[in-house]
Formats: sequence, C-alpha cells, structure tokens
Amino acid sequence: LVSNVASVIGGTDMSRRRLSSEQELIDDLMGHTISAASLVGTGSSAAAATQVLFTVSTLTGDPDSLSESSQTGAIGLLGEVVGDAAKHGIDDDTAASAADTVSSLLDASLFASGASNTSLDGQMAGTVGALATGMIAGAYGGQNRSVVTDNLELRAFRTDCGTRDAAFRLSSGAGVTDLPAAALDAAAGGGSCDADATEAPADVDVKVAQLKNVRASEGDGTVSDLVQIELGGEGATVKVDNLAEPIVFDIPFDYDPTLEADYDPGTDTETCFNQSQVLTFNCDVPTTFDCGESREVTLPDGSTTTVTGDV
Repeated sequence: LVSNVASVIGGTDMSRRRLSSEQELIDDLMGHTISAASLVGTGSSAAAATQVLFTVSTLTGDPDSLSESSQTGAIGLLGEVVGDAAKHGIDDDTAASAADTVSSLLDASLFASGASNTSLDGQMAGTVGALATGMIAGAYGGQNRSVVTDNLELRAFRTDCGTRDAAFRLSSGAGVTDLPAAALDAAAGGGSCDADATEAPADVDVKVAQLKNVRASEGDGTVSDLVQIELGGEGATVKVDNLAEPIVFDIPFDYDPTLEADYDPGTDTETCFNQSQVLTFNCDVPTTFDCGESREVTLPDGSTTTVTGDV
C-alpha cells in the first residue's frame, strides 16, 4: 500500500467539483496507511520509516483536499514515525518528506483557520524537534543540517569546541548568538574545551526552527510564527545551571510603531501595528532570567526603558 499511494492519487490539481470525492479517497488511504505503518516496523527500520513518511507527504500534498480527520491522523502518524526514525537517524530525502508534510499541514484548515488547538500545536512543535534530532543523529561536531519549506525553516547543529562560539541562526536572524565554548561540557557529560582537559569534550546540539500558523502557548490568542530553540547533548536533554557566561538567544521582531517614543495611542488608523514578540521565561531556573532585578531595555527607536519581573 505505502509504495503505491502516489500512483493512486495522481496529481494534486483538482476542481472544486472533485474535492469531496478526493477527500474521501485520501481519508480512506490515510486510514490504511496508519494501519500499515504499525505493521512495518518504523522504529527498527529506516527504510520503513522513509517509505511511510514519503507516503504521508504524498497524501498531504494538497492542503485543500485534507479533511480534519485526515489532518489529525497525519499529525499523529507523522509524530510517531519521526520520533521512531530519530533514534537511528533521518537522511536528507526523508527529512525533506517530513518537512513537506509539516508545511502542508500548517496550510490546512486545522492550523490556517485560526481556530484554537494548542494540543495540535504542541504535537507539531514536538515533531519538528524530533526531526531535528534525527537529522543530526549521525553527525560529528561541526556539522549541521537544514530543511526549508514555505511554512517551516529548520536548522540543526552539532557543535564542538571549534564551532560552539559561532552563531546558530535561521534566515530571519532568530537563534542562538552566543554559546560559551566550555559552558555546557559538564552538563552534557563531557570534559572541558581547555587544552589540558583529561576528558573528551561533549558535542552540544543546537536546534532552531520557525513554524507558521501556530500558537506559542495556551494563553496566546494570536496565530503567529513560532520560533523554537532547543539545546541538547546528542539527543539527550541538557540541564544548564550556574553559568559564568550567558547563553544568548536572539528573536528579532518586525518594526512596531507602538514602541516609538512619540507614538500616539489615540490615533486610529484602522491598522493593527502591534507585532511584538512576547517571551515567557521560566523563573524557576535562576540562570534563565532574574525576576528580582530591574533591567534597562533598549527599544527599536534607540530609547530606553526600565522593566522588572512584574511587567
């Protein structure tokens, strides 16, 4: 089944008259693909995972032809197979198929309609994180991989002592701009980057993604781009604590006239200009952000203002 879906569907161009019958066909094929995927061992076979992901990519090629049930099924299957495949590595062609599926689903009704469904948003963010892990599963320090589609940009880096002080960014500029050379060695289970170190330093993974049409949190009422940044130690979680030097994240935002010093909030232009990014920090992690101290922040127009943890 999974090797012949493309020939059954044919092209993705269709008239609106055919949309209903096309949805029924894809619903049927998606259901059979989900059933077949549980039998082919995607967790132990890279070839099986590749075949299933290619099939799902073909089925989801036209967002307009996807019913909500097909979208939900595809999201669940995609997350499961990518998670399994990440354990043994994901090659470039398989990563491209998975990324195409993500991009199509983000254009389909469950995401593009603006309806709130933070559970699906979380599933998609988790799938993208697993995809990044799989893309560099077999990499050595200094290598990186990337995929770019209309709705997803993903870059995954495996850093070593020679590359850890580089900037790890997307095309938008979002990413990690400063990762201290020796800061994460102990946390990742390796030695120091110093010349006299007795243990080999650990490679540290940096994964940066941007997804369209998702919500960053349950309290976020606006559908927008989600910038996702993860740090890890070759697939494992890295706990960072008591750093002498900070890890610097950079998430630029579009020009916002409401932040100008002379902005008049009484002016009604019938245009919403507020495009500011709101970042929520975990104040239980003292190295992330000190909520007890006031800070002077420079605004885009060059003026400064003082903020505290209460803001």
